[in-house]
Amino acid sequence: MKLLIALLMGCGRVAFDPVSVPVPVPVPVDDAAVDSAHVCATWGPWGPPVQLSELDGGTLTDYDPTQTADRLQLFFVRGVGAPYDVSFAKRASVQEPYVMQANPAFDGPNDDVDPSISADGLDLIFESDRSGTAEPWEVTRTSVDEDFGAPQVARGFESLALDGQLGLDLSADGLVFYATVAGAFVKYTRADRASAFVQAEVYAIGALEFPDMRDDELELLNSVDTPGQYIVVRTRSSRTDPFGPTTFLTFPGASYDPFLEPGSAAMLFGSNNNFYRATRTCTD
Repeated sequence: MKLLIALLMGCGRVAFDPVSVPVPVPVPVDDAAVDSAHVCATWGPWGPPVQLSELDGGTLTDYDPTQTADRLQLFFVRGVGAPYDVSFAKRASVQEPYVMQANPAFDGPNDDVDPSISADGLDLIFESDRSGTAEPWEVTRTSVDEDFGAPQVARGFESLALDGQLGLDLSADGLVFYATVAGAFVKYTRADRASAFVQAEVYAIGALEFPDMRDDELELLNSVDTPGQYIVVRTRSSRTDPFGPTTFLTFPGASYDPFLEPGSAAMLFGSNNNFYRATRTCTD
């Protein structure tokens, strides 16, 4: 893979074979912060992050989380060494801890990383080199109670390679896809989930690691590895404006691989080989 593989391994980002995990413990949940955030114009600061301690894999490394809108299914990468795998945890309610499950059926012997799931949990795109190059592969299902079907290269990407292991982002409705291709951060769209993605916009901000775009496209988060590991954010006033300069989020310790929950009032991210959740309040 590219140089970023070495960076990922340097910060402990590797995937895993199924292992035992610690006994789950309850996780504090602040549902009051999750409001009708799609119409929020002004956000307050992020509050103190809370660890999802039931997912503490000990010496294993967890990164790049993505979660269904009901917060009952979580996909991510966990590892101790190559090949890299997509892993899966679920729970019956948000008041309960996540419980690790067997790897999803689509996970193969090659590098399968960087999952991103639609809000309804029926469509998931991940990066894989199973064809010999880094490409976005897609899996679908008709119910969240089922496993995903057989993977295929996401329509529209049959002959277009990604810049390997930089992460990708699928919108909540499953119709917009963001990734770094040929050194540029690019937006792709499709009319419906059966259609092919087509290039819609190339952003003048270069390559991005592990991006996550807010659904209204006015806020863009991503990871940076130098200096240290941080999450940075860019904002803009409208979709026709360019994004402004980056601002570093000041969570304690390392922080990386942000995932904005639908509504944008809460965020999951990785830190020191664990997952954390932070919330913020709309101040309109």
